[in-house]
Amino acid sequence: MTHVLAKQVTSALIGEQDLGRRFADTWAQLSRCLMSITTINDLYALVGKQIPSVFDSEFAALLLLDSDGIHFSSNIHNQSDQPGIPCRFRLESDVRQHVLQISRSVLINDWQSETSVHDALLCQMPCDMGSAMIVPVPSEGPVNNGLLIVADGCAGGFSTFDADLCVNIGLQLGISISAAKHDAAQHRQFFTFASAMGRALDARDAVTNSHSVNVANYAVAIGLLLGLEDRHQHWLKLAVMLQDIGKIGMPDRLLSKAGRLDSDDYEQIKKYAAYTRGILSQVEFTDQYRDMAVLAATGHERLDGSGYPDGLAGTQVPLKTRILAVANLVTSLTEPCCHRPGMPLHTAVSILDDLVPGQLDSRCVAALKAFLGIGPLPRTAA
Repeated sequence: MTHVLAKQVTSALIGEQDLGRRFADTWAQLSRCLMSITTINDLYALVGKQIPSVFDSEFAALLLLDSDGIHFSSNIHNQSDQPGIPCRFRLESDVRQHVLQISRSVLINDWQSETSVHDALLCQMPCDMGSAMIVPVPSEGPVNNGLLIVADGCAGGFSTFDADLCVNIGLQLGISISAAKHDAAQHRQFFTFASAMGRALDARDAVTNSHSVNVANYAVAIGLLLGLEDRHQHWLKLAVMLQDIGKIGMPDRLLSKAGRLDSDDYEQIKKYAAYTRGILSQVEFTDQYRDMAVLAATGHERLDGSGYPDGLAGTQVPLKTRILAVANLVTSLTEPCCHRPGMPLHTAVSILDDLVPGQLDSRCVAALKAFLGIGPLPRTAA
């Protein structure tokens, strides 16, 4: 079905001259943007921020049909840099049937007269609506993905020429949604595999069998309080799940040795980080995760160069690595292991404070303390 949609879009683009010179450059740019989008949230934002400029209109939104086949969900954006507003609502059955099942577009040049649409959507719209275009967004299945709505404050604001262009955009949105869903499925598959790997590695030590989960919780919390985007928080969690994979190259006698480790033991154990990087460097990560092998291996670096595996120092240590360093250390200090008992959390935090600013990033430690409720919120990474 995706190939059919692509053929339809290509056919529409062949007649680009018929769309008019004023749309050509904007449409080409919009088309490139749509084909590069990999998440549904990014599609919501692109529709709300860029499509209004194509039609010189006030508002545009992508509405995706829920699994119940009745309600629609969206993330309403305007043309500013403000975050989108999540919403969910229901359209009357005649509108759903007309646009979703018959797959015909609707051109409304008197918004107030279309009460079934007006009543359902008016409370969601960021401006007074005078006219609107509603077009189906196709899917690979028998039922369309949802609707694209472009609206303006003036009655009679759109022509059939505009409606035809809007249909073409809806077709390409359908392709982008299919690609985003496929990409999301691959990410879920990869993440669940990494999580299973992390749990398997934790299971080698019955005392610390929740180690990866604890480190991940601290890392994500620190990242959130420092203002990291969701995708960077996701990278942190994934890196934690993979960072101990190099321990499969460590002998059990070292990992389960009772009593204090001597210097030779410690030097041997530190090698696991390099093993992690070596193993993960053989994985063909997508562009989104292209630095995962490095990030997963560097969670024990220190700002003064005393960490491992590479002895990075100062500006060589990126923010996500600094976050992992704090999350790993506080977890290791508070968890019991075969070498020693775990220490109270307040004692561990005191040790972290002593390592600032020499070894640990002050913002990351401050974020950890804020998360634990024993310190003020830190300034964000931005």
